[in-house]
Parts: sequence; structure tokens; C-alpha cells
Amino acid sequence: MYRKDRRLFVLTALVCALLAGCTASAPRPTTTAPCITDKLKGLVIRWGTEEATGHVQAFEMNAMGEIFDVSGPIGMQTQPKYITHLDQAVYCERAAAIKDAFLQTQAMNVRGQRARFMEYANPSADVYLRVVWNPDLSTFQSRYFRDEYDAIMAHIPAD
Repeated sequence: MYRKDRRLFVLTALVCALLAGCTASAPRPTTTAPCITDKLKGLVIRWGTEEATGHVQAFEMNAMGEIFDVSGPIGMQTQPKYITHLDQAVYCERAAAIKDAFLQTQAMNVRGQRARFMEYANPSADVYLRVVWNPDLSTFQSRYFRDEYDAIMAHIPAD
């Protein structure tokens, strides 16, 4: 009886391992999200944290919902490193919520030892919006961006 149970266990474990190995994550998108019009095809949303040490941990999301790590020294161009992508319906929700946050907060530049930022850039429409806030303070003015920052960071896989 022990051998039968052991064989069944080994067979079950092998089948599970095979299925786990064959399971693929969703493929990267090849087209822009359905909420993106021709005027928004160049939309890029960036966010991150700038440190007083001169380093920035930053992420960038394109109109297909792909997220890239663009961290490095502040002011230096770094090669984007693909991390993940959002389901396009989720992307549309996040992009709309971030746009609304910018519409509700016209200007904000509050720095500290650390500074969080969010950018909404659409070069084809000549739109470039950026806000900066101190993450150590929960100010009334930064409330929309704190929520959006946390929501978008929830999609970044842990190291």
C-alpha cells in the first residue's frame, strides 16, 4: 500500500510541476489600449521617488500599459527595463484616474529629503504635467496623487 501511495504522490507532483512550467503569463500587448485615441498614442505616465542622494527610483508606463523601470541618477537617461504590463482595462482605469488627479490639482511642488513625483506627458498634444510632493507629509494638496501612486505601485512586482 505504501508504494502505491508514494507512486501516486510522485505522479501527482510531476503533473503539477509540468502544468506549472507550461503556464505562461499573459503576453505583452502589441497595440495601444482601447481608451487611447490617435491624439493620445504618445502618452507616457512616469512616477517615482527622488532621493536627496541624487538617485531616483522611477517607473514609466506607455499607452499599451507596459511598465518599465527607468531608475538611476537624477537627470540621467537610463535604458528602460521592461517589468510588467497592466491588463488594458486596468490601464485605462489608472490612466483616467491619474489624469483626473492632475485636473483636480493644478500645481504642486513640495520637496523634502525624499520627493515623490508623477508625470503625465503627451508630446503629440504638447502636454507635460508634473507634480512633486513630500511623501513624509500627508498634505491636503497631495491626497489624489498619494492614492494614485499607491494604486499604480501595487502593480510593480516585489524584488
